[in-house]
Amino acid sequence: MDTALWFIVLGLLFLFISISHSWVERVPLTTSLIYLIIGVLLGPYGIGLLDLHIEKNTKLLEHLTEIAVIISLFNAGLKLRLPLAHKFWRLPLGLATVSMVASVSLIALSAHLLFDFDWGLAILLGAILSPTDPVLASDVQVKRPGDNDQLRFTLTCEAGLNDASAFPFVMLGLALMGVTESQNVIQNWVLVDLIWAILGGVGTGMGVGFLMAWFDKKIKPKVSQVTILNDFLALALISLSYGIAIAIKSYGFLAVFVAGVMVRQLEMKVPFWKLKGNFGKVSDGVLFFNEQFERLWEVGIVIILGAMLRWNDFSQDALILGFLLALIIRPLSVFLIGILRREKLSQLGYISWFGIRGIGSLYYLSYAIAQGVPREMSGKISSLTLSLVAASIFIHGLSATPLMNYKSRLIK
Repeated sequence: MDTALWFIVLGLLFLFISISHSWVERVPLTTSLIYLIIGVLLGPYGIGLLDLHIEKNTKLLEHLTEIAVIISLFNAGLKLRLPLAHKFWRLPLGLATVSMVASVSLIALSAHLLFDFDWGLAILLGAILSPTDPVLASDVQVKRPGDNDQLRFTLTCEAGLNDASAFPFVMLGLALMGVTESQNVIQNWVLVDLIWAILGGVGTGMGVGFLMAWFDKKIKPKVSQVTILNDFLALALISLSYGIAIAIKSYGFLAVFVAGVMVRQLEMKVPFWKLKGNFGKVSDGVLFFNEQFERLWEVGIVIILGAMLRWNDFSQDALILGFLLALIIRPLSVFLIGILRREKLSQLGYISWFGIRGIGSLYYLSYAIAQGVPREMSGKISSLTLSLVAASIFIHGLSATPLMNYKSRLIK
């Protein structure tokens, strides 16, 4: 497309988003659904200004989704304003571990039995589709200080944790497919991709969080006459935690989320750490800045998704797997841990329904393709992933606002 026309289209797009924001808030729609429709209209089935394909634009999608997810994960950590000892943390931890394993296993089993996928490809698909999304699920997450609704807290924390806890299963699927070389697949997976990568990610996030606390206490008072841009300080924290974690072969997603949690915990001056200072002055302003940044990235990625969709993506296999995922696999994996914890059935029902698939799944898909998944296999999982993410945006985009409003009225 001509450069001038690109800028005109972008200008009209941003103008539409700006003036339509207040209208969207009054109707049972999410902004992601609007962006998806715009992407389809700009793509091959619309006016044809964007002609993108997952196989040809893998690196573009990988890098865009990677940035979106790490910013969103840090934001998710900042939103969690309850002490780590609070009981609300227990359910999302169970969802990100026990339920994640159950979800990956059930999706893999379904793909193996129904679509004749080999176990490596089936596990990879399960890992791609299991994590809920921290970017597109913002409408059902914690929104403001003092919002300690258990449902919103659980969905926010789960989305932050399971975008990281899915990574070991991505690596397992790739290893079983022979994409990543290893003499002893299971031993290497357990020691490196499971134990080391998780511990390294958590340790990195905690370490960078404490480093920023030390900076706030020791350095900032000495440079009080110098203006420090807290927004860029937060971006530094995100970049450091992600970069260090990747450098030591651990999970950067986990490190960024833990760093966000640490910043918020240190702000609240949890007695366990006995830290003092003014660390909390940064967090809420940083969160506002990052949310605007996150929203801009969301616009671009969901529009790209819409432009990548093809009619043949919405196959019979996608319909079957989508039905199983939404109505059987997700509820079973949620109720498995929820019943063990004796949670309310109504609460578990809401959590089951709001298993939104989105940008995290697109990242794992593009990451796997970039690692060298054979074209025939990548075509199968690409079609299923793109269609199910689009379906999730559509279905949850229509249901999120009415259901959350209904739940709020019940509480009142």
